[in-house]
Amino acid sequence: MLSGFAHTSGLKAPLQIIPNRTNRKKKFRWTKAIYRGRYLVERFFNKLKQIRRIAARYAKLGATFFAFVQLASVRIWLRSIESSP
Repeated sequence: MLSGFAHTSGLKAPLQIIPNRTNRKKKFRWTKAIYRGRYLVERFFNKLKQIRRIAARYAKLGATFFAFVQLASVRIWLRSIESSP
């Protein structure tokens, strides 16, 4: 969808992030550093979704929900710092 929008608006298509399969005939360029960053972001959101309060969205107000997402993000970040050597 985004690449179609980029094509119709005259923008360059975004760089593919996911590596090619071995049996693909037309190979696309991809950057290992960008792929690594995407992987970290995906893992973070999966950890964030494991928190029940965020997954069920108990907060009625958007500001309250956003505040809890920030608190959960800090908690995940602190745990990652604590576990790293």
